[in-house]
Amino acid sequence: MAGSDISGADFLAMLKSDPVIRDALEEGRVAHLVANLVREMREAAGLAQSELAEKVGWPKARLAKIEKASAPSRVSYAALNRIAEACGFRMPASVDELPRSSDPR
Repeated sequence: MAGSDISGADFLAMLKSDPVIRDALEEGRVAHLVANLVREMREAAGLAQSELAEKVGWPKARLAKIEKASAPSRVSYAALNRIAEACGFRMPASVDELPRSSDPR
């Protein structure tokens, strides 16, 4: 249709202007970051999904869902800490343990 063409960037900007859609997009982005973190910790520990699931006492399907960033897969800090410890890592417990990425101003 003539006159209704919209660029991908404009369409994304339009979507992001809607707070509900913006929140959903951000939730999806965070889910993918968590999925990558969990997968990288598991692989660094040399564990299969089934082995890590057994170590944390979860069904393998729950871990697979987290690693796929399947919605809704809200993962608590406590759950991330449990995964990290099972893989031989430690989640930061204070702001002093977090690296600064840039000047917050």
